[in-house]
Amino acid sequence: MNGSNGWMDGWMDEQIYQGKSHSKNSIVSLLLQSFSLPCLFLVNNYGVIVNEIGMRTMITNFQQTYLWPLAKVLFPVQSSPRFDDHHSFIVRYKAEEDLGLDMHVDDSDVTFNVCLGSPDFTGATLVFCGNFGAPDHRQVSHTYHHDMGKAVLHLGSRRHGAEDIESGTRTNLIVWNHNWAYRASRHYKRMRSNDVYQPEQGPPDKECLSFTHHRDYVKYQNYPQHVLEGNHHFHPWCPPPGKEYPGFYDDKDQPPIASQDDL
Repeated sequence: MNGSNGWMDGWMDEQIYQGKSHSKNSIVSLLLQSFSLPCLFLVNNYGVIVNEIGMRTMITNFQQTYLWPLAKVLFPVQSSPRFDDHHSFIVRYKAEEDLGLDMHVDDSDVTFNVCLGSPDFTGATLVFCGNFGAPDHRQVSHTYHHDMGKAVLHLGSRRHGAEDIESGTRTNLIVWNHNWAYRASRHYKRMRSNDVYQPEQGPPDKECLSFTHHRDYVKYQNYPQHVLEGNHHFHPWCPPPGKEYPGFYDDKDQPPIASQDDL
């Protein structure tokens, strides 16, 4: 995928890649047309699992024709020898509906995220932080601004979250690509376990905090009102004991650590 066939692309860093299609015949343009339909409210609160509405074959063809050839060059460890499966869905952010999404990692080896619209929304940026368990996993690395037809490709282990939308509607198609051979490897099992955690290098950036999982969230900011008003389940466990940054215990009123049954 390059300028010769309608793509403008580039790295934000070694694990986050962005591209935008300018070709009317490109797969992104086809997706934009195909998903100009009302959302079915099945995932998050507002969205649809496209695999369950007869579109699995289309997304599989898109994955094998476009995503895997690109991903195996950009992320060879996570993409070789092939992508075997995917979980694909649409999410929608809008005032009075889902505003944003808490910091998280994906159940994905390589994630594809393309903005389907609308063109006039504000806010709802995608904030990237460090890798799961790294000393800088709660430090901001990039803030990505969605534009209609613009896509980002990143590792599933990269922490990220959607900031609250301010106006308009943002609708995105997300493809979680799965590689069974990679998931059977030692590298994957270590990267997805608490054993990978290293001591934090310093206090977190507030943009990288998770109100669901972080023990020190209220030390830096209040819980969002929509979270307090909703039926949200809090499981504070991070950072794990012994991996806290210097000064973590200066505030004695830390939330309790969740039990393993809660994780």
